[in-house]
Amino acid sequence: MIEGLVYIHKLCNNTMRFLDEVYGSVIVDDAVAQELLGTKAMQRLKGVNQHGPAYLIFPKLRITRWDHSLGVYELLRRFDATLEECVAGLVHDVSHTAFSHVADFVYMRHDSHDFADSLREQFVRESDIPDVLLAHGLEVSDILDEKRFPLLERKLPSLCADRIDYALRDALRMGILSKNQVDAVLAGLTVEGGSFAFKDVASARLFADSYIACDEMLWGSSPQIVLYQVVADILRDGVKRGFLTEDELFLSDAEVLERLFQDMSLRERWNALEGVRLVYDENDYDYHVKTKIRYVDPQVLGGGRLSDLDKVFAKRLEGHLDRARRGMFVRIERHI
Repeated sequence: MIEGLVYIHKLCNNTMRFLDEVYGSVIVDDAVAQELLGTKAMQRLKGVNQHGPAYLIFPKLRITRWDHSLGVYELLRRFDATLEECVAGLVHDVSHTAFSHVADFVYMRHDSHDFADSLREQFVRESDIPDVLLAHGLEVSDILDEKRFPLLERKLPSLCADRIDYALRDALRMGILSKNQVDAVLAGLTVEGGSFAFKDVASARLFADSYIACDEMLWGSSPQIVLYQVVADILRDGVKRGFLTEDELFLSDAEVLERLFQDMSLRERWNALEGVRLVYDENDYDYHVKTKIRYVDPQVLGGGRLSDLDKVFAKRLEGHLDRARRGMFVRIERHI
């Protein structure tokens, strides 16, 4: 299986071709998209892991913000989104810090996971992206206004390109979905009234079940949540002790670690994360952490939401939400 995006070559007709594990061949032939991919802001995302330090406990999760951003662009193109919306999808994650959503735990926004979103406009305007947009007749303010792009972003529990791409990418890498099942989900998607929907209950259920599984096994799991909290503590201490500035959080993962590792104690705390054992225990715990609850309840073409059409799914969704609202009570069995 292809892991992530592999750049193949620039074709003779000024198009760029990538091989992607979700979509297969990805062709980028828009001049503005090609130039954006070459900006420093976008290139940095190649060194920002989508799941921060989660590869320490889930070794397969070496997916970058670059992989996801280009995937969102491709998904939007496949469903005939406007050029503006495709461009907005390409740059939607540029303001993520190193280790991605760990920053939400550094700045106490783990309930919403919106730290990167809150800085997007400032980050983009101070980057090399505006020059590219303006050269192609695109207004920065228009590209940053996600309310104009209903295929790119929607509030939970609706479908959107951002949500669909990261869920399929993670489900495939984690073995929750096979490549054939990913293809079935993509084939089941359609657009109705400017929004993503599924053509039938079966494909909607396949995606919605896999989304819940990803949240339970990965995004909202006790290992990932506690790992994010512990790494946030390390980053916060690194800033407090002068080995890292807050501005340097917007470097790549590797560059941030290089700065942290100047201090032996911070290096040892990081190294101790590998192979750490976490125990769920509501009575004896080191961390009680709540995080953003992720789920989808997709629209099915002509029928309403999946939970209205499939009572078995409705019951599963209710149980998932109940567990997630309680949060995670976790004990670390080795000192970090």
